[in-house]
Amino acid sequence: MNSVPSDRQFSASKPDDNRVNLYKRADFKYCRSCYNHPAGKVGVALTDAMIQHGYLQVKDHGFEITSKGHTFFNNLGIDIDSLKTTQRPLARICTDWSEKMPHLAGSLGDAFLSQLLKRQYLTRTTVRRVLRVTDAGRDWAKKTLHIDL
Repeated sequence: MNSVPSDRQFSASKPDDNRVNLYKRADFKYCRSCYNHPAGKVGVALTDAMIQHGYLQVKDHGFEITSKGHTFFNNLGIDIDSLKTTQRPLARICTDWSEKMPHLAGSLGDAFLSQLLKRQYLTRTTVRRVLRVTDAGRDWAKKTLHIDL
């Protein structure tokens, strides 16, 4: 990922509910939540890396979680079997509007974002839906998924 926004580029600001302005923001396009799952360049990069590592496979109109994927998500504290008991789709494909590429959605996408926030790999900002990748998150992505965020 080339032009990675630094924390210094985006000062804390008032929440911005004006969608036109929000959608133009570089930090919004870089890393945000889409409903309750990771999106933007970061969400797409994480999803692509999980596919490349064989944790997810594209199947029909969604993702299938491989046995390697079960281990990967379990190591993040995500119980796939308990997610399967909900009425929500487990692993959906959501096409990212800014990247025109898929990112992980469904109950697994929600649980994934929840764990990334809990572990402080991502943090929320004062701008609605905008997320910030922390140094710990960059280290985790490099070590675990071999990607630079």
